[in-house]
Amino acid sequence: MRNHPFEKGKLPYEWESVANYWPQMLLHIPTMTSIERDDSNIYMDTKEPKYNILTYSWGRWQAEQGSSIPSLPVRGTTWEIPTVKEEHFSVEAFQRVIDQMGEDGVEWGWIDIACIDQENIEIRMREIGRQASIFRNAHNVFVWLSHSKPDVLKVVLKDIYEYSPGLHHRSNSRFTIPEIVDHLYKAFQIIFNDP
Repeated sequence: MRNHPFEKGKLPYEWESVANYWPQMLLHIPTMTSIERDDSNIYMDTKEPKYNILTYSWGRWQAEQGSSIPSLPVRGTTWEIPTVKEEHFSVEAFQRVIDQMGEDGVEWGWIDIACIDQENIEIRMREIGRQASIFRNAHNVFVWLSHSKPDVLKVVLKDIYEYSPGLHHRSNSRFTIPEIVDHLYKAFQIIFNDP
């Protein structure tokens, strides 16, 4: 997803009760440096910068500590960046995704392994508990389906975009409910089957 479905300052009801919390750390994408915020929400010299988020899955494929698999080259952390088995995704593929997060002029990103202390359980649990606010304040959220082919995802997203409105606006739909449900079921099945 490239944009929020709502404008800043016009949050849906569900978001109004989410606290306005800034992440403890953000990744400065151009330098691949994890930067801790100060009490005024300043990272390096930038107050409350625009940042993008990457959501993806890696935990089930974490390599054993001390393995020869390289980790993402992140500076500024006090913890060791976890390594991921290359059959799930490579460091090069991970770096390409992070680089794409910065293509729209947003220099900051929030990525769990670079922005949440992976070794301090207290800090990790606190930041995990604040993820709703972290996601709320993001400029864009990127979802990395690392095993799905781009051409398949284009068809899936086209089907979701085309068929979903028929569930809400029956009088304007040219599709029957069984057609809508069938197409959406198949589309979401492909998405949810990506590990």
